[in-house]
Amino acid sequence: MAGIGFQLAKTAREGGVGGIVGAAAFGAVISAGPWLITAVAMAMLNHWSGAHLGADGARTVQTILVYAFSLSALAAAPIGILATRMVADCIFARDAGGVTGIMLVALAIGGAIALAIGAVVFGTLGGLPSGEAALATLILAWLTQVWIAAPLLTA
Repeated sequence: MAGIGFQLAKTAREGGVGGIVGAAAFGAVISAGPWLITAVAMAMLNHWSGAHLGADGARTVQTILVYAFSLSALAAAPIGILATRMVADCIFARDAGGVTGIMLVALAIGGAIALAIGAVVFGTLGGLPSGEAALATLILAWLTQVWIAAPLLTA
């Protein structure tokens, strides 16, 4: 991301008023782009699920996704922070050999924690049918692993 920032700063310096406006616009799109894509995808999923699953099914899908995204961030945070720190230490020590193991262990622990949380939240507290609870729990585990893997894959 630093390279993008340097290029935007250069555009703003050398482009006059148009360069400043252009750099600000590109910066906004770059920083908000993934969230805008997520919002559009959620709107499309909501429209599709309403048409194909009915109102109750659409609400169930929406509720599962909200809980899965929220809980996955909470479940992944402590493991992700620790794993990122350990990987940074390995990279600083110029020992890349341990990075793969750290990532795999972090993904396994995060997935296990998410499976336990999902079983309680979706299976017990949510009272979902067993098939839906299993799928919701799997979504939670995958999202947790994505939160953990994302910073490690960009190192």
